[in-house]
Amino acid sequence: MVENRAYAVPTLAILGAFLAKGRQAGLGEENMEKLEKVASCAADSVRLLRRSGIPIGFGTDLFGKTHGNELTEFGLRKGLETPIDVLRSATSVNAPILGKSGELGCIAKGPSPT
Repeated sequence: MVENRAYAVPTLAILGAFLAKGRQAGLGEENMEKLEKVASCAADSVRLLRRSGIPIGFGTDLFGKTHGNELTEFGLRKGLETPIDVLRSATSVNAPILGKSGELGCIAKGPSPT
């Protein structure tokens, strides 16, 4: 990833949503145990990405009934990264991922909103 200047977008919110509501949705104990392991590995990967200097974007991968949990990504990431790094992930890091550098995720002088 470092060599190729790749970005990572961990999407912890989807894991958090399934951990919180998986049993209610009918997931069995074996699947819940797998989710717990995956969530732990995902947290470790965020720390490794940050230590490696890989740009980390912000996303959720939420779908269906998991919509409405988008803000949980901030809470899940706050224990793994500094607040400014999480904010940058959602703004200035996501801009180039979306091909919108200089247009999104920055504070710049521009026309006043009407």
